[in-house]
Amino acid sequence: MAVLLIAILHFFPDADDPGRILATLRDALPPGSYLAVSHGTADFHDQASVSRASTVNAKAAAPVVLRSHQQVSGFFEGFDLVEPGVVQVPLWRPDHEPLPPGELAKVAIYGGVGHVR
Repeated sequence: MAVLLIAILHFFPDADDPGRILATLRDALPPGSYLAVSHGTADFHDQASVSRASTVNAKAAAPVVLRSHQQVSGFFEGFDLVEPGVVQVPLWRPDHEPLPPGELAKVAIYGGVGHVR
């Protein structure tokens, strides 16, 4: 079985405790199952850009909660991370030449896959 939370979790505010939601899902999954997550981040942008985006985002009908690498990695607690772990999406097993650093810095989305023991 696989649970695909692609561009979903960043719509859950911290008050909804997305880590608890994921723990509940993990505990319900049979061994051998997988969890795939992609999640927006501000890790690759300067503070001025993040502040401008936050101002606009605060007025959105469904605000996005950008999380750090550490926070996104925490969603995989209790899972075995599949290599290469939690990385920017274009770096997750690319089938092409990697993006140049300047282009890669524009990708503000982490992705990862976890396996249930």
